[in-house]
Amino acid sequence: MTIQDWANIGEIVGAAGVIASLVFVGFQVRSSTKTTRLHMHEQVTQTFMSFLSSVLTDPEAFSEGLRSKSAEFENLTERQKFIFFATMLGFFKHFEMMYAQYEHGVMNKETWNAWSEHARMYFHQPGAQAWWSLRKSTFVPRFQAYLENSEAPQMRSFVDLIGEKKAT
Repeated sequence: MTIQDWANIGEIVGAAGVIASLVFVGFQVRSSTKTTRLHMHEQVTQTFMSFLSSVLTDPEAFSEGLRSKSAEFENLTERQKFIFFATMLGFFKHFEMMYAQYEHGVMNKETWNAWSEHARMYFHQPGAQAWWSLRKSTFVPRFQAYLENSEAPQMRSFVDLIGEKKAT
């Protein structure tokens, strides 16, 4: 064998090593992405659950706020207005953050679709619409457009469930 033959063999072995390294890195990236998405899903759920504590502070404020049909929220006391407005801001900022994660590919479509259903369920309730008319400028335009062009989901809303209970 000549030196040229050995050089050619060396190039082939080197190329195979580069390919093997790229395959390994690909598997590592894929595993890391999966882990990141699972962790992100857990964080999103935990953060949302922490917002629910403000609902439990005064459930009547939240339910009355969601049923409100005017931006004056006459059916709420000043304290209840504060609780409702703060809770809604927290909820919708959380939904906006999830929307951005989905747009940038951090959140997968299946996860976003599930959370989107929940966000739209809140958004299409009368009190949320009244609140949105007062606060929508605090959200990025793409998220505003997404919500305003969305359809109400098929799931029954909180207001519907409350109305059924009061009717019986």
